[in-house]
Amino acid sequence: MAGAKLGDKIKFHFVMKDEAGEIVEQSTEEEPAEIVLGEGDFFSGIEVSLTGMNPGETKTITLKPTMHYGPYVEELKVELSKDQIPDNIEPEKGAFLEYTYEDDSSDLFTIVEIGDDTVTIDGNHPLAGKDLTIELKLLNIET
Repeated sequence: MAGAKLGDKIKFHFVMKDEAGEIVEQSTEEEPAEIVLGEGDFFSGIEVSLTGMNPGETKTITLKPTMHYGPYVEELKVELSKDQIPDNIEPEKGAFLEYTYEDDSSDLFTIVEIGDDTVTIDGNHPLAGKDLTIELKLLNIET
């Protein structure tokens, strides 16, 4: 069998783990992941790894930061004065703040630290700069 190729619609299971081995995302038996290979619906490293696999085949891969959420950018971590936070928001560590720009685009920031007079927010994705291990199992191929 030739295996999955670009343009094939495939179903697969995946388990994504961080550097500590904690599961950060996974498919379920009831809802496997479904993509068309080459359309860019998943990280390119995953799509490349699925290419050539046959139904029932499994594979474990490691994605470097450049293959998923990118490197950690220290400049995206900013300390704000608490008076810069809207009054209707009670800062909580781990919560998200959305900032909307004049052009209606927006960015999501995570509150990473709360001081007496300051709040530190981080615009990096929580998995930026980290290696991810992904276990893959190809279920079926539709050509």
